[in-house]
Amino acid sequence: MPDGPRENADWRELRAAVHSDPALQRQLAGIVAPEVFARRLGAEAAQRGIVLSAEAAAALVSPDVLGLARFTSRPPDGSAWPCAAWLPAETNVRGPEPSIDWLYAGAARLDAPFYYDTARYLRHLPFNRAFRYRITISDFVKSAEPGPAPDGLIFHMSRCGSTLVAQMLAALP
Repeated sequence: MPDGPRENADWRELRAAVHSDPALQRQLAGIVAPEVFARRLGAEAAQRGIVLSAEAAAALVSPDVLGLARFTSRPPDGSAWPCAAWLPAETNVRGPEPSIDWLYAGAARLDAPFYYDTARYLRHLPFNRAFRYRITISDFVKSAEPGPAPDGLIFHMSRCGSTLVAQMLAALP
């Protein structure tokens, strides 16, 4: 299998361009066919004068058999949290410091029975394979901004009806 793009200036430039352009993120994230995504990513790179071979673009969206993910450490604007189109998906305790992995969800509604189901689906989309995002727990907490208080909480126990309640609420506009 060909290697993906190395951590070089071209790849950092393309990654920064994508992370700083919400419209481009929406366009690329809407592509579900890996081969179509790889072609489009190559075209976007070429428009910016960035060299990204077809093999390297294809490697970006290939299944990560060894679990060796390609993560960016923070958006190019220097903030720790990505924009609201990204969702925290998983905590990771490997490495020198625990971290949080994010997935691009765009405007997708969280209407699967469990959050994990949505994260599992998003994890396999070509955009999320190519543009993974991870921040440390300390950066996550340090840069968190106060948000709105929740309207309510649904507590869960096995067979208590919490999934039904969550599905009913998700059906609301």
